[in-house]
Amino acid sequence: DLPMSARALLLGLLLACSITGALAQEEDEAGKPAPAANKFFKIVNRVDLSANENKGNTVSRSAQAGYQLDLKSNPYSARFRVNGHWGESRGTTVAESYNAEAYPEMRVLPRLYVFGRGSWERNRFSGVRWRYQGVAGSGVYILASLRQTLKAELGPGYFTEMQVAGRNLISPVMQMALSYKLDITKETSL
Repeated sequence: DLPMSARALLLGLLLACSITGALAQEEDEAGKPAPAANKFFKIVNRVDLSANENKGNTVSRSAQAGYQLDLKSNPYSARFRVNGHWGESRGTTVAESYNAEAYPEMRVLPRLYVFGRGSWERNRFSGVRWRYQGVAGSGVYILASLRQTLKAELGPGYFTEMQVAGRNLISPVMQMALSYKLDITKETSL
């Protein structure tokens, strides 16, 4: 049986997906997309749900859920993501982690942008009761085409963490990132 926090996460993900999916799929009476549906911004939903049960010498179960919402309106975009993972073996919880992230971005020039990133994480089995992190900086698209992007980011930030053992960590951070994305297939709708 899933713990209450995992059930709440799954229910929240399904609700958020159905609401934003309905917003993105507005149609008129003829079944064509309504003119105002994507007039100001584009909505993209991604949901990942999985469950596994193994029986052998012992019974182990795991469940994972993730939801991502992308909003785009030139020159602004934002990505919101939540994930949760839970696992048990022989009736004992052996994995439980949750995280959430917000990532707003604004294009300043065709290849230059500024960004912010805020995140929260909880992972008892890694010793993290909670962790908050915030970063702000700028990035550049080194390669930007319809199928692939290569970008570099740099920005200062700050994080604070409360460990399960009771220690509190506070530290400045510097984010340096290089990200490559390749779209193998085109988007489709079911």
